[in-house]
Amino acid sequence: MRDWADILGCYDGELNTLADLAGDFDAASEGDRLRWIVEQWRRVAKSIGWSAALSDALGGVAHLSDASVVETAALQAFDNWLAQRQSDSSRRDPTHARTRLARAQIRHTALEEIERIGLGRRNLWRVDIPSTKLPNRACYDARRPDPEATPTITARRSAPSSAAPSSAAPSSVAPRASNRTLAMALRLPVREAPADRHMFRAFRADVAPSYFGPRYAMPAVGCSYPVILSLGTFPYVYGGALGLRPPGLEWETGRPWRPATIGMRLAASFWSPVGNLGQDARVVVAQYTHFRKTTDRVLTRVAALTDERAAIVGKTYRKNGLLTVYQGSETMTRVNGPRGAVSVRAYNHVKQSFAAFFAARRAFLRARDSLSPAARSALARNPDPCVRARGIAESA
Repeated sequence: MRDWADILGCYDGELNTLADLAGDFDAASEGDRLRWIVEQWRRVAKSIGWSAALSDALGGVAHLSDASVVETAALQAFDNWLAQRQSDSSRRDPTHARTRLARAQIRHTALEEIERIGLGRRNLWRVDIPSTKLPNRACYDARRPDPEATPTITARRSAPSSAAPSSAAPSSVAPRASNRTLAMALRLPVREAPADRHMFRAFRADVAPSYFGPRYAMPAVGCSYPVILSLGTFPYVYGGALGLRPPGLEWETGRPWRPATIGMRLAASFWSPVGNLGQDARVVVAQYTHFRKTTDRVLTRVAALTDERAAIVGKTYRKNGLLTVYQGSETMTRVNGPRGAVSVRAYNHVKQSFAAFFAARRAFLRARDSLSPAARSALARNPDPCVRARGIAESA
């Protein structure tokens, strides 16, 4: 007899306990699955700070009878909330609006390509793609005068010396010699500026040892760099940036470019049968194992909250597998470590993201006989040996 009950035990003996943090549900029941999905949206919204916007959005839906309806309403609420949040910030610094829009465009188009590549690789949880495989090498041009133009990575070519602008005003001041002219006059070696000297990376090159992975071997040089994004834990997409500011919320929004909303949609896709069962869980397990080990070293002195009567106001404690700040702010509290600061909010959000993935994986595999054709197809194509060892993929 096949043992379907402990599928998570094939990966790691702790994962059932981790999955319990996200709560269990009956995947064969549309109502129970919808209840669980709404709980995940409320968890994420509370963690990031848009609970009020989500409540208004879900309250405005007449019948919460379909997961796709909930997702559409939730994503629209997130998009509106983030646009307003960034609008308030940009009004304080309007000088770089075009640069922000150019950056938003590159991030948006890059994420669309990342999604396409990730689906083919059966991995959208933590992607690792060379920037050279992405639109415009995942770099944006800070010089762009027109945000609607398609940027290209080319050097700016200066006009011939005989082609002076006809509108140039006469001046008694002699023109300054260029660096190239001075170098030639002094017989110094001429150093040509690199073709992408005005280009900037749209994403952080997360190559240093972090809470999500070890040091990355590939060097990051200019616009040739590895794009490593933990989309499953969005908006905490970088293992070296788990502090007070979620990096994904800094991805600018500007119509029609919505990179942060794409990130949120991809993170939520792991709560669905197709998105979850299409993901090779080995990637998720490896990242969680690394996250657990590296954060445990940082949190080794954090005591468990066993008696609130003896708790100290404002002190961080462990409680039910997560962190809590006794009568304090989880948003503004962090613990410093050798791989960077870890905020209480970031730690809880990331750990609960892992928990939700494994809770969904467990529930969907238990209900494999009731899966939709699309979910069964995703499961059948999954290269995960833990799935195949139990014959789950074949039975699907």
